[in-house]
Amino acid sequence: MRTAIVSNCSSEEVKVIRESELYRYFDEVVISYEVHMKKPDRAIYEEAASRLGVKSKDCIFVGDGGSNELQGARDAGMKAIQAKWYTNRLPNTRETIGDFPVAEEPLDVVSQLT
Repeated sequence: MRTAIVSNCSSEEVKVIRESELYRYFDEVVISYEVHMKKPDRAIYEEAASRLGVKSKDCIFVGDGGSNELQGARDAGMKAIQAKWYTNRLPNTRETIGDFPVAEEPLDVVSQLT
């Protein structure tokens, strides 16, 4: 399994992402500032799939749902899963978005892989 980060971010945030301890665990990183496109534009998801060497239809996108990212991933042909494990720990929890599968905990994503 190959993994990628797809992030909408500013030039200042690029450095933080690249210096993150998690950065090395991803095969590819697609940053809006660098590729001049952003979520929910289906092209940014297609770029991530292309860099991973797979078709969009063979990808699973996991995100909290901000920036209409889940619909963008779906429009690109990916299966989109709403991650709620960190947003639900904030004072204001995020509502379930549309008919997207939900992962309340990180391991819930595994059950969605089929």
